[in-house]
Amino acid sequence: MNDGNGPADAGTVVPPAYLPGGDGLDIHPFHELVRRLRHPERGCPWDKSRVLADMGQPLLEEAREAAEALSGDDPGSQSEELGDVFLNLMLATVIAEESGLFSWREVVAGITAKLIRRHPHVFGDRRADSPEEALRLFREAKEKEKRGKEG
Repeated sequence: MNDGNGPADAGTVVPPAYLPGGDGLDIHPFHELVRRLRHPERGCPWDKSRVLADMGQPLLEEAREAAEALSGDDPGSQSEELGDVFLNLMLATVIAEESGLFSWREVVAGITAKLIRRHPHVFGDRRADSPEEALRLFREAKEKEKRGKEG
């Protein structure tokens, strides 16, 4: 495993999955790329200077740009803007990892568990025959979670 202190091998600077022709399906190379941007000696000065509190505004700006692109009809722009959101999410997560707050795996595990809990009509024994019914079941599950946290 690459520890983020250098490239995966002596001749590779960018993880192969993110080179043209790479499938990009494994998130680990992208995680390592962002860690490399923050490397204390060889990273990018701007990326290294970021702290978690800095990440909210850029994330909101990129999310706004992604929302605008999604309402259009340019798949290239849509993909690019979603990538910018993803970069900001990963950068915030790497910063949190460095601070010992939480890891990328915890973020993914948390959202995975939440999606399963909030979709009993997909992962449980409930049934939804319409988008409205699915939303009702989702909201019920969310409210149940909220009551559980309060009680």
